[in-house]
Amino acid sequence: MAGKVKVFYVLKDYPTVSQTYIKGEIEAVADEFDLTVVCRQETFHAYHPHLPFTVLPTVEEVCAAVEAAKPDVLHTHWLANAPFVHEVARRTGVPFTVRSHSFDTLWGGWRGRIYDASPWGPPLLRPTYLRDLRAIAHDDLCIGILGFPFVRGRLEKAGVPADKFHECWPVLDFDRFHDRGPNGDRIMNCGAALPKKQMGSFIDLAVAMPGRGYDLYPLGFDSPEMNARNEAAGNPVTVVDPVEPNEMPAHYKRHEWLVYFGDARSKSVGWPLSVAESQASGVGVAVAAIRPDLRTYVGPAGFVFESMAELQSILSKPYPDEMREAGFEHARRSDIRVHKTILTDLWRSLPSRAASSHDTRTTTGRSR
Repeated sequence: MAGKVKVFYVLKDYPTVSQTYIKGEIEAVADEFDLTVVCRQETFHAYHPHLPFTVLPTVEEVCAAVEAAKPDVLHTHWLANAPFVHEVARRTGVPFTVRSHSFDTLWGGWRGRIYDASPWGPPLLRPTYLRDLRAIAHDDLCIGILGFPFVRGRLEKAGVPADKFHECWPVLDFDRFHDRGPNGDRIMNCGAALPKKQMGSFIDLAVAMPGRGYDLYPLGFDSPEMNARNEAAGNPVTVVDPVEPNEMPAHYKRHEWLVYFGDARSKSVGWPLSVAESQASGVGVAVAAIRPDLRTYVGPAGFVFESMAELQSILSKPYPDEMREAGFEHARRSDIRVHKTILTDLWRSLPSRAASSHDTRTTTGRSR
């Protein structure tokens, strides 16, 4: 194929400070592919620098942009965006790929029910897209869906064909975080300040084990309830203002431990990217045992705790040197520059559409 493959990103919002999966992926492929980025709404907290982008809320606007750009493939993140992108693909005839995350694959209520009234989520977090997922995944225009290894069974049960699902670990910019230098002695908690993350338990930990130095990174999400709880407890936790992703490596190096809680009832905390970033930075990891697959994710370099008492016992001892060394290597499993070919091979498998497929469409953009 002459020239670079043209990839048209259709995202919910961009560039959002908490969405470093998307940032890492885009930066890893930007030199090899001709990228266009559109998003469906303004972001609530942008990071810098980022690629140029256009906000296009409607299918019609995105289709017009696709017709003008003549890409070879569309790409999106989150299964929740798949119905929108599928409609764009259907109207323009351009195939698409999807990278799923955690929230969009770990649906289900406390008794295994689909949650359509999640206490923590706006409508986008409710899995109404499950109604259409089977038809979307079986369409020839869908050339692949990427997801964590442990969700394969869930997605196949939901209708994704086995040959369309591609197992992939989280998107980590390993080189940015890899640092074998000494770490500080503080303890951190990182993630979106949503109830399923159980960040209030981090405040409880700080009260129970005073004097260690506790930093909470809510990644741009505001939680008045959590702030009030921290204040009522005497502010044992420092709530850190949003940090630019490129500045996060230095913040990890201030810490000995990353602690990650999760709601054991909903079990919807997935494979947080901060775990891999921490391990690449030499930080010890302790994750709540809300699902068995988390032991695979932390690997030989982290702890999975069953109770607050067990967590306190873990944190009362230094992070073992042998686990720290194992963490550097284990984090490489998530290195986007190692596994990006899972995605880019799909893109490169397509014939160029710029000269051939676009001339078979009607003036409205629908395939004949």
